[in-house]
Amino acid sequence: MFDLTRYETTAEDAANARHSWAVRLVATNTDGQTPASIFVVRKAADGEFDRDDFSCVASAIQMYDLAVDTPTEDSPFFRKDDVTVLLRNADAAEEFYAKVVAAVQALADNLIAATNLSVTDTVTIEPNPNVIIL
Repeated sequence: MFDLTRYETTAEDAANARHSWAVRLVATNTDGQTPASIFVVRKAADGEFDRDDFSCVASAIQMYDLAVDTPTEDSPFFRKDDVTVLLRNADAAEEFYAKVVAAVQALADNLIAATNLSVTDTVTIEPNPNVIIL
């Protein structure tokens, strides 16, 4: 369903950049060509840093509720297929990446589960004859 490509800062680049360890993730659908906008980001507000902040991997609901590439007037959150996150070192980068992979797996599982619904219960609701309407 999704392919994740990871780009990472080298140790030499991290030393030159004051020890910030950048990890860039790009998501595509498994066809390898179509962007998969699965990363939720928050648009930077006026007066904040000029960079949008990665928030999370989208949930199944957010895949339908949030706009792609630009926020709407209702919410500063939107979805993108490409994010870059600054971390403190290589260990933090590994931990971050493992968590993102787990979240993307959960998203893929939940999207498939939502399309494979089956009947588990049917309840018939009838008016209660003992209800007095005034």
